[in-house]
Amino acid sequence: MRTKAYLLVIETALVAGSIVWLTREKPVPGYDPVADPALRPWLLAACTLAALGLLHAAAGTLCRLLRLRLPAVLDPPAAGLYLLITQTALAFGLLAGPLAAHGRFRELALLTAVSAALAAMLSVLLMWSRQISSQAGTLTTLVTWPASFLLLIVPPLALSLRPDLASIGLRLAMLVPVVDVVIGVRSLPWLLYPFRWRDVFEKQLGVGIRMRLGLLTLIALLPWGGIAVPVWVWTSLSLERHADAG
Repeated sequence: MRTKAYLLVIETALVAGSIVWLTREKPVPGYDPVADPALRPWLLAACTLAALGLLHAAAGTLCRLLRLRLPAVLDPPAAGLYLLITQTALAFGLLAGPLAAHGRFRELALLTAVSAALAAMLSVLLMWSRQISSQAGTLTTLVTWPASFLLLIVPPLALSLRPDLASIGLRLAMLVPVVDVVIGVRSLPWLLYPFRWRDVFEKQLGVGIRMRLGLLTLIALLPWGGIAVPVWVWTSLSLERHADAG
C-alpha cells in the first residue's frame, strides 16, 4: 500500500494540472500555486493533516520506545505515518500539477528536486523505525525506495530542458491510474488475508466486518485509493483482531 500512497504524487498532480489547464485562459509566466486562492484551502488542509499524522506517528513511536502502554487513539502509529505520507504527496501534487499546466517547468524541477531529496532521507529514517522495518527491512529495500524518489527528478528536469516533451509526459502520467489499479488487483489477496473479497457477501460474518472488507477492497482497486491508506491501516488492524478472536 505504500506504493499506492506514493502514486498519489503523480495522480494528484495529473488531476490538479488538468483542472487548471481546462479552466485557465492562457499560461501565466509568473504563476504561483501557493498564492492561488483556489488551491490555498486544499494546501492548508493537506499540510494540517500531514502535521497531525507526524504528531500521531511520533507520539505512538515514543510510547513504544519507552515501553509505555499505547493509548487506543495512537494505535497503530503506522496510521499516523501513512497520514503524513499521503497528505504530503497530496500537497506536492497540488503544487506540481498547476506549475506544469502553466509551463513553469524550471520551478517544477526545483520543487521536485527538493521534495525528492527530503522524501529519500525520510524514507531511510522510516525504514529504520520498527513499524516499517517489520514490513521490509532488507538492504535492497533500504536502497530501492530512496533511489525511486530521486529518480522522480528526471522527468521535470527533462521538461525544463525540452518543454516540447510535455505532451509525451502527459500521456505517460495518464498511465499511472491504470498502474494503480493493477497494483491493487495483485495485492488484494494479501491485503484481505485471512479473508477474501467474496467474504463481503458472506452473511455469516458481521455487518461491520463485511463493511470493512468492502472498504479495503475499494481502497485497493480504485485509482487514487492511496488517499485512504490511513483508513486501511486502522481497518486492517480490526480485521486482524477479529480473525485472531475467531
